[in-house]
Amino acid sequence: MTLRVVVADDQLLVRAGLRGIVDTAADLTVVAEAGSGVQAVDLARGFLLKDTPPADLHAAIRIIAAGDALLAPSITRRLIVEFAARPEPSQRVPSTDALGSITDRERQVLTLIADGLSNTEIAQRLHITPGTAKTHVSNLLTKLGARDRVQLVIVAHRSGLAASG
Repeated sequence: MTLRVVVADDQLLVRAGLRGIVDTAADLTVVAEAGSGVQAVDLARGFLLKDTPPADLHAAIRIIAAGDALLAPSITRRLIVEFAARPEPSQRVPSTDALGSITDRERQVLTLIADGLSNTEIAQRLHITPGTAKTHVSNLLTKLGARDRVQLVIVAHRSGLAASG
């Protein structure tokens, strides 16, 4: 299966370099280029920042294509600090009180989610299958009453399971 990739940057030379890196992988093909963020959003669903190391680019594309989210650690930290400090009044963030109901393994998974790892990366780190990692994430969402992974990250940071940056 060939994954279709859109390369976006406002500089033609940067786009050409990224295209060259992507095209070295047999299962990846560049299908379009965008010269602006608006064009990129119109053409694609997932994205990576251009500071992604070349050695990680292929794996990052595959993670996004699999439906997982991927954010650079620096962005993840800023988002966490912002969300944890000022949650929207209309958004109910789960309490840390429910942490007593999670297993030790779920606690490990929650900590890795807070570090910005995808289900695939969690599975690799804990030597479990991606399906098992996904099940742990689902259990955490249910047990903690969280709407999404962002709320899980907030709970992890408020409870001290993860550092705030």
